[in-house]
Amino acid sequence: MMPAAPRGAIGRSFTSRLISAAKRWWLSYMIWRIERTAADQLWSMSDRALWDMGLTRTDILRAVKGELARERASLR
Repeated sequence: MMPAAPRGAIGRSFTSRLISAAKRWWLSYMIWRIERTAADQLWSMSDRALWDMGLTRTDILRAVKGELARERASLR
């Protein structure tokens, strides 16, 4: 049989987990907003401007998420 934990310890544990979950959610939300804004800006550009940067419209979402850079780095 395990000894009983102090009453405050259980409450702090739950509270810290709740705060940690809220922080993770907020960070995920902010990353999503930043990526969405970047994608919107790229979508508003002309095909020529995208081409000058080495992108096509099909590359936009992968470029925003950093997947395109990882793919290109692995090909070197």
